[in-house]
Amino acid sequence: LEATGYRYVGPGEAAEVLETGYVPNVDQYGKPKSVFYTPDEGFTSASQAQQMYNLRSTPTHRIGVDASQVHNIYGGNGQGIDGIEMITNDRIPKVDIQELGE
Repeated sequence: LEATGYRYVGPGEAAEVLETGYVPNVDQYGKPKSVFYTPDEGFTSASQAQQMYNLRSTPTHRIGVDASQVHNIYGGNGQGIDGIEMITNDRIPKVDIQELGE
């Protein structure tokens, strides 16, 4: 299966994705949350991803996702970012996960 999108995350979410096989759509308290991802080509550099998508913290992992079955509630150029962002309220299946370099 080929990844149709990417999400850049820290170690906590990466561990959860490895365990469940899905990008979670709930926060640490179990409350529903929107999931941001991008259809852009994936970066292998944490600093490039952080700069491109204006991420608050430096990501440690890139999750390749299969977004072909999710219902997106937004798609476009987000405010303050250089790439395309998509937003869904669905869980997204993981295709692969990769540790990022600097």
